[in-house]
Amino acid sequence: MKRLLPIIVGWLTAMGAWATYIVPDTYQVILLNDSVFLFVGQPELKTSDGTEVDWYLTTDLQDPVCTNNSYCSSFSSGDGVVIKRGTEIIDVAYVFDYTECQPTVHSLSAQMDCGHTHLYIDATVPAMSYRDIQNRQHTIAHKATIGYTNLEWQEKAWAEVTKSHEFDLKQGVETINDPAYGETSFSLVWDKAWREQLGLAVDSMVTEIYEPLACRGKLVTQTTIRGTEEENEVDRPIDQKMLAASGPLEVSFTSNPTPGVRFYQWRIYKRNDLIAERKDQDIRYTFNDPGADLYKVVLVVRGDSCSQETDPSNPNYADSVNITIQKSQLFAPNVFTPNGDGKNDEFRVIYTSIKEYYIWIYNRWGKLVYESSDPAKGWDGNIGSRAAAEGAYYYIIRAKGTDADTDSSNPNLGVYNLSGDINLLR
Repeated sequence: MKRLLPIIVGWLTAMGAWATYIVPDTYQVILLNDSVFLFVGQPELKTSDGTEVDWYLTTDLQDPVCTNNSYCSSFSSGDGVVIKRGTEIIDVAYVFDYTECQPTVHSLSAQMDCGHTHLYIDATVPAMSYRDIQNRQHTIAHKATIGYTNLEWQEKAWAEVTKSHEFDLKQGVETINDPAYGETSFSLVWDKAWREQLGLAVDSMVTEIYEPLACRGKLVTQTTIRGTEEENEVDRPIDQKMLAASGPLEVSFTSNPTPGVRFYQWRIYKRNDLIAERKDQDIRYTFNDPGADLYKVVLVVRGDSCSQETDPSNPNYADSVNITIQKSQLFAPNVFTPNGDGKNDEFRVIYTSIKEYYIWIYNRWGKLVYESSDPAKGWDGNIGSRAAAEGAYYYIIRAKGTDADTDSSNPNLGVYNLSGDINLLR
């Protein structure tokens, strides 16, 4: 039967070379592929135009089971049907009675480990096998679907999601490469599409609720930004996995565990050397020394039976973040315009990775008009409550970067002794 509609209840049409074949109205039937019919009840085929043909089984092309007839029901489930006109083969079909080959599931249970879920299925699954006219073996599988819930990280939290796993139904074990991170049950349905098309109730089976063994932690960073949004320090990232920022960089690390987590281990590496370990659920740490990918922070969580591993091929691999502290820099402008237009209204240094800082500003007569130990703050051009006069002022800056004292061969690294003139213009 060539190019048949995929779902037919009652009348089923097939464009053959000589005739069109139908299924009587009393039957519920679907077409599984170009030539395989699935019935409920005794299979029967007939010609739509009353053409009388001979009907054979693929296992015996010599003796017809129906002769010179427009219909034939002398078939059993699993038979191959050959339609001939004289010696010419017009078409071939295969018939199955679903009531004789439908599966029966006796029990369903699950066993979970750290990386997988194993479903144990006790079922009787009759084979739907046939041999074509060339005596080649074919098998049509019964389709099954496991439905369950699991936890997935979505933006800022673990969320419960509905998942499914499709497979060919069989007796034995079906493994899902998706460890459960929250409590869940597993539901099994089989031959759902077929049963719906055949007008049969859809069978299903549900397991008990299982507690998770697998566990995950999701490392999330939160950096501390000093000063205000107007500061001249390079902006620091928030909630990222590769941080490159100005030091000293204080970072809060949260583990965001799934329900199965019982123990926490934080490992902080500097140039691959372990420099700190913590066992709290969440930690805070300050990074100072500059260098490309100098630091790495690794989170390993453990449950009663499972742990996140450091091997990325393991679905429970540990979460980590690389941290780079930028080299220190310090620059001072030579002019500012405190006129209230929102542009360059303060004398403020531009800097990265400064840990010690002090500035003094004097007028032309050597009087101290401003001082500060915070590089994020600037002079607004006022002396007390009065606006300072336009003209030249003199600054002295003494500062150290986070890279100071890190290289004995370069004692001036990260050390800043700056001085110069400032022009105040209104």
